[in-house]
Amino acid sequence: MVTKKELINAVIRYVKAEVIPHVADRPTQMILSAALYAVNAKPEIVESFLNNPFVAAILRGEDGKYDTEVIFKVLNDLVKEYDGIPVKIPPIKFITSTENLLTFRKGDIETLEEYLKKEIEENEDA
Repeated sequence: MVTKKELINAVIRYVKAEVIPHVADRPTQMILSAALYAVNAKPEIVESFLNNPFVAAILRGEDGKYDTEVIFKVLNDLVKEYDGIPVKIPPIKFITSTENLLTFRKGDIETLEEYLKKEIEENEDA
């Protein structure tokens, strides 16, 4: 089980270290960096996503914590079924006029899982 804060922190660390440096397109790097800054500054902006009935039904565990086994089972099933999880980065006026597509594969999901485990361990040690 993982708290919302642990989940958000792990995703932020993962995107910062594993995604942004590997995106060749500078405008997309800017967009991702701005998104991370916004989520870090105001974590409540992910509430609408996490509280979406479909997402909440899959990710909710007990006592407001998320079940990591369920999270990674769903992600791995999506990777298997679609040969990756595509994430579209839409064009944003004055930054870029092109849409970009990031595709997360099995190794990416495994790396994200390691970031989450590390986040949980750090919080247990604190």
